[in-house]
Amino acid sequence: MPDAKLELLIRKTGSEGRGFNIRKVPSGVVYAGYRPRRIMEGGYSVRGEVSPVDGRKHFVLHANETRKYLSLTEREYFLWGQMDGTRNIKEIASSCFFTFGSLDFMSMRTLLTRLKEAGLVEFIPASRLRVALDRSKHPVLRRLKEWLGRMDYRLEDADGWVTSLYKKGGRLFVSKPAMALYLIVSVLGLTALRRTGMKGELPYHLFHEHPLFVLAVLLVSFYPIAAVHEIFHALACKRYGREVHAFGFTLWDGFYPSFYTDVSDIYLSPRRQRIYVSLAGPLSTMAIAAACFIPVALFPDSHWTGAFYEIGRLNLIVAVISLYPFQFLKMDGYYLLVDLLGFPGLRERTFAFVKGFPGFVKAGIPFTVAEFIMLSYLLLCVLSIAAVAAYFLV
Repeated sequence: MPDAKLELLIRKTGSEGRGFNIRKVPSGVVYAGYRPRRIMEGGYSVRGEVSPVDGRKHFVLHANETRKYLSLTEREYFLWGQMDGTRNIKEIASSCFFTFGSLDFMSMRTLLTRLKEAGLVEFIPASRLRVALDRSKHPVLRRLKEWLGRMDYRLEDADGWVTSLYKKGGRLFVSKPAMALYLIVSVLGLTALRRTGMKGELPYHLFHEHPLFVLAVLLVSFYPIAAVHEIFHALACKRYGREVHAFGFTLWDGFYPSFYTDVSDIYLSPRRQRIYVSLAGPLSTMAIAAACFIPVALFPDSHWTGAFYEIGRLNLIVAVISLYPFQFLKMDGYYLLVDLLGFPGLRERTFAFVKGFPGFVKAGIPFTVAEFIMLSYLLLCVLSIAAVAAYFLV
């Protein structure tokens, strides 16, 4: 249901004592801003059994606090094991898909409800800001937390809306010729930007004389272009006959206001199609940004030159950041890298490998291909962040 809400079991901390608080949160906010985490060891017991009928293994979990039992299949137990507080729901689902080769997303939601009712899973905010707000006792911060939790504006029927848009001409915008055109526009726009640099400093009269106006233009243009970015992801997903689970505007990671679209159904498609969907969004942003540089090169003395330049530069940065995979952030570029390498869970597996790296080195075990990839990913991320820091500090 588009307006569905989940009753989250939020573990009490501090002077509030033990147990759980129950909080109703829109499901879209849960998927975007919270990460499920199984309860700590000692809070449950588990027993594995093999069915004498079909020989399949299943697990019986007992939650000590709620005194409830839950029987899980091997796949459900795998999903529960992935709920360590570092992955959001879509990432857990994709990990299961790459491990078992298939996944029913509705069963994932059903499993979360069962685990929640049994007290075997808790939801933690995805951002440090949300963690701090959850722990705060200040009335103002509590009201801010409640307001952040309610901020989720979604289309009532996202898949129906995207399907209608796709049939009414949206398919043309995500066709292969259109994608090729975006590449050409990007090349032409970046070439135009380079030409402006050769001419020396342009007289951006509008920016110098009316900086507040240009700032307003940037803010007004940024979110429509961000919405186009997400719409292109959704249309590309629909191109391959997959369902768009959600489209809306919320506080991503608990504090960053942004549009979002849930195209996780594309995980059930071949790798080539997943790459196409991941590319559609940033390529549209790149083309729009590059198109803004063309009038800058053609009409350098225009009063609107400064506005076009700043809009193009802002969205060019956004496109590059979204496409660059080595920054420890799970953006479009990261998912492209994962699909190109065929290495699901790259970031989490890298963090887990690094924790045990000293013992690994002492043991003198030769590196495998997977371990070499993880170390390369870590090194490139660290070097990239260091280069950006050095650029701004020098």
